[in-house]
Amino acid sequence: MCVPANVLQPDSVTAAVAQAEEALGPISVLINTVGTHIEQPAEEVTMEAWDKVVNVNLRGAFVLSQAAARSMIAHRVRGSIIHVTSVRSGLGIHRGYAAYCASKGGLGVLIKQLATEWAKYGIRVNGIAPTFTRTALVADYLNAPSFYEPLVARIPLGRVAETSDLVGLAVFLASKASSLITGQNIFVDGGVTASQ
Repeated sequence: MCVPANVLQPDSVTAAVAQAEEALGPISVLINTVGTHIEQPAEEVTMEAWDKVVNVNLRGAFVLSQAAARSMIAHRVRGSIIHVTSVRSGLGIHRGYAAYCASKGGLGVLIKQLATEWAKYGIRVNGIAPTFTRTALVADYLNAPSFYEPLVARIPLGRVAETSDLVGLAVFLASKASSLITGQNIFVDGGVTASQ
């Protein structure tokens, strides 16, 4: 089923959670793939762009996490919250990514904080940090040879991520097989963070 929600509005997310619970029962897993990016050189970043990126990527992640955790706590569900972050949660880049990197870096630390606070409820919080992943958000970049070729030259495995590369880790982090893993931001990056 599909339930619409605005991640910047806590009441909207709370209502969506309630609607999902009514139809499907208590929430046990949240996978947050919400994100945005506006490229601007750091010296030219507008506060409008900064606020949009940070609000969607960081505030939105917290709003989703809080709503899911409240449900899990109320229903005594030992659940799993998974955020898709980025290699840019730990690395800078020679492009105008100040707001994006700040938001994803903040999310990486937020994951650790929420994992620490909610461990007493049996709620695990982790991140999946891919390199550039082939999605509509970055299609223009990846379709430009002048961007794509230097990008994959820096990735030891020689390719960007496909969404299918993230599925196995998401299933693992959602399952009891990862019951002792929490507070981690796991890189799925073809070796980028191993070599930079």
